[in-house]
Amino acid sequence: MGCTLSAEERAALDRSKAIEKNLKEDGVTMAKDVKLLLLGAGESGKSTIVKQMKIIHEDGFSGDDVKQYKPVVYSNTIQSLAAIVRAMDTLVLDYGDKERKADSKMVCDVVSRMEDTEPYSPELAGAMIRLWSDAGIQECFSRAREYQLNDSAQYYLDSLDRIGAADYQPTEQDILRTRVKTTGIVETHFTFKNLHFRLFDVGGQRSERKKWIHCFEDVTAIIFCVALSGYDQVLHEDETTLRGGGLHRVSGCVCACVFMCARECTRACTLDHGFGLLAFFSVPALNSALQHLWLFTFLLSLFPSTVLSNQSAVRSATEAPPDRYETH
Repeated sequence: MGCTLSAEERAALDRSKAIEKNLKEDGVTMAKDVKLLLLGAGESGKSTIVKQMKIIHEDGFSGDDVKQYKPVVYSNTIQSLAAIVRAMDTLVLDYGDKERKADSKMVCDVVSRMEDTEPYSPELAGAMIRLWSDAGIQECFSRAREYQLNDSAQYYLDSLDRIGAADYQPTEQDILRTRVKTTGIVETHFTFKNLHFRLFDVGGQRSERKKWIHCFEDVTAIIFCVALSGYDQVLHEDETTLRGGGLHRVSGCVCACVFMCARECTRACTLDHGFGLLAFFSVPALNSALQHLWLFTFLLSLFPSTVLSNQSAVRSATEAPPDRYETH
């Protein structure tokens, strides 16, 4: 009897070794593949994370990106001003200068004709600058928490001289602050320390949440994005529901902006080997919001024995234990 393998046996052994090698290589590849799922309410900062990863890991925005975002900046800027103009009527406020009514009509006409993505004419740019400088518009802007307004409104409107220039080109910061509703699922790839990251940005509005379910497969981590500045702001799709689900008591203070997670997704899917991260955004905006006297009055009514400050309120909100953030 000998130990020599037949041709068929040797071929089978070679195939077995090849399969084992492929499985090992696939295992190494899969171990280096990190799948991150971004979840959060609309305007909670999900798309901003994607843009920041592009800046950090993909050498920033290309010339094509700048060209693509230019009309978005135009639209975000004039749409923000138009929202303030409309709120003037809702809040029954008067312009500081009655001449501004003509300027407001020009702005609203451009928006109604859906020409908001076009470069501003000198006349339109002038009208927008005059409007933004008006005392009545500024008073209306100070009450922005009473109506829907883009978080980047002040940034863009303070830059009207630059944005309205004929040679305007969006800066990195301009692009970061753009707001475009995410529909469906956007996948971004980048590599960091020999790991291949796949970042999935999904729509935050309720109508988009049913599309999240299949994204949970093989996910490494779920990042829940929370905009602290939205603690008292309502959803775009439902103006009776707060973006954060309301105010919660945390460490004797306010727990702002609770993220509304899709309960149906977490019920239907399990995360066997992954983990969750809670990411806070808009801390400076929260600090600004806490300047409002009515908010402090509300907090003091809840905690009369506690003397609150902006810093303690922000600190308490950002240091809230994860179990205080409810899901819906």
